Parts: sequence; structure tokens; C-alpha cells
Amino acid sequence: MKHIEGHKHLLECRCVLPQFQDRDDLVFHRFSAFSTCETFPTLDRQMENEPPFTFHESIVACPNCSLLHKVTGFCRSTIMQEDDAGISVNIDDLRVGMPADLVSVLESYDCDLPVWQEAKFAWAADAARNVALSKTDSGRHVLMKLLVMNPGGRYSIETRKYQKTI
Repeated sequence: MKHIEGHKHLLECRCVLPQFQDRDDLVFHRFSAFSTCETFPTLDRQMENEPPFTFHESIVACPNCSLLHKVTGFCRSTIMQEDDAGISVNIDDLRVGMPADLVSVLESYDCDLPVWQEAKFAWAADAARNVALSKTDSGRHVLMKLLVMNPGGRYSIETRKYQKTI
């Protein structure tokens, strides 16, 4: 039996943020992406020497330079041609069909594309999932606002405090 999973991961672009342009060792921009994969029972797939999941490819734009990336795996992408502009998913595409109150929450926290994708994924799958809306590092602690999503279309916002060191 197959199962769809969604995960956030980082992609690396070939652009460099302005604060890193004067460095001798280039630091390329990394940005967050959300992708899905279809998982399968591992025994069946192992007998056929196939990976235990099938990655769903997507197209995302770098938030720094707008260069398009074809996401081919978790933390893997290839640069696309410039004439493919307009084919990447954007927040307006994700708003369609989502409940107005969920859209309102995501807008009020000024969430980026991967957060919208994760929230829509959880809502559409009617799955239990915690989606990070914001994160503040206070030195010793990390404060997070989470969108706690539950089956049945119920969700709430919770604040959680995590200690960074023991």
C-alpha cells in the first residue's frame, strides 16, 4: 500500500547573498522547499532493488534571484531554462480551495511558499501535522508558533518553548 509524505528540505542556488559577496570562499544561497514522495512497503521494493519511495518532482523559484530549479530529490535540484518562467507554484495557486480562515492565518504570519505548501498538504490529506509559522531564537530558548493541524479539518495555533542547551 502506498502512502504520500511531505518534507521540508534545503536547496542550493548559484546566487550569492549580498552580505557574502566579498568573501574569498563563496557561500551560495540556500533556501527551503517542500516536496512530496510516495512511499511503498520496503520489502516489496527491496526485492526489486528499487528505493522505498518515489519522489514527486516539482519546480520552485529561488526567493533571492528567481532562478527556477527543477527539484529532482530531497536537497537536489537542477537549474532550468529562463524561458520556463511562470510554471513554478506560487502562493496564489495554493490559496485556491483552502478554507478562508486557514488562508488568513498563513497570511497574518507572512508565511513563505514552503509553509503554504506544507499547510495545504496537511489540510488536503486530512493529516495530523505541526506546521511552523514563526521561530524566534532568544539565545537559550527557541520560541515557536505552530499551526497544529488535526484530522477533520481542525487546527489551532500553539506557542512552544524549546530549550537549546542542556
